[in-house]
Amino acid sequence: MVKTIIKCAVAVLCTVAICVTIFVCTGKSGETAPDYMTEAQAAEYLGVSAERLEIMRKNLKYLEGAYVSYSYEENGEVVTVYMYSKQALNDTMAELMDNEGRKNINFKYIEQIIKDQK
Repeated sequence: MVKTIIKCAVAVLCTVAICVTIFVCTGKSGETAPDYMTEAQAAEYLGVSAERLEIMRKNLKYLEGAYVSYSYEENGEVVTVYMYSKQALNDTMAELMDNEGRKNINFKYIEQIIKDQK
């Protein structure tokens, strides 16, 4: 009788150990993989044009940390691609839209840059 109880307890502990190992190795349940977007997709997601998003990224440096870039050569030209993290983009925009934040979006400057480029 004691051996049967010990065998059952060991079996339960082994099953729990396997379940915990699977849970830890595969990640937390309900956790989704990061969502990444191209610059055009990020602009659409934010409701701005790709041109305005580029100015926010390039000239104003508002989006630092929300994207990564990589370059490659195609037909003798260097092509740079920007990939945005949806979560980092959300966090950055929430910070910019916070009333108490030190940063704010200077739309007048953005429109002036676009006007000067034409």
